[in-house]
Amino acid sequence: MKKLSIINHAYYRILIGVLGGLMLNNIYATFTSRNLIGILPILLQSVLIYLLFTKNTFSQKAVKIWVIVVFFVAQTLGIIAIVIQAWAKNIKGEEGAFEMLASDKIIYSTILIIIGIILWILNNGFAEIKEENAIE
Repeated sequence: MKKLSIINHAYYRILIGVLGGLMLNNIYATFTSRNLIGILPILLQSVLIYLLFTKNTFSQKAVKIWVIVVFFVAQTLGIIAIVIQAWAKNIKGEEGAFEMLASDKIIYSTILIIIGIILWILNNGFAEIKEENAIE
């Protein structure tokens, strides 16, 4: 049976920490807002943590998919939505329409995109697939 052999243990720990931190944040947000849609990211992050702890061969690909969806697609769509809102307010002639572009949401999304880039780069060589009897 094939398993994942971790090469970069520091990245492995950081990845588990990021997933755990985001999961705790999502648990808190879900229970305080009483919005059941928040269970979806909690389940996805739980599955990723399980795959990483069990050193499943699919975990490296699952992390890449997660980074693409959460850090690249979702954050970019959020930034695009704010830019469109600012543009629409500018067309209406409202004052300070482009002040939205310096909002906390834009800064937060930009930081998450940068974190996603770092996770993507480090994910490429953090593990290799080996036979179970060859794992040390």
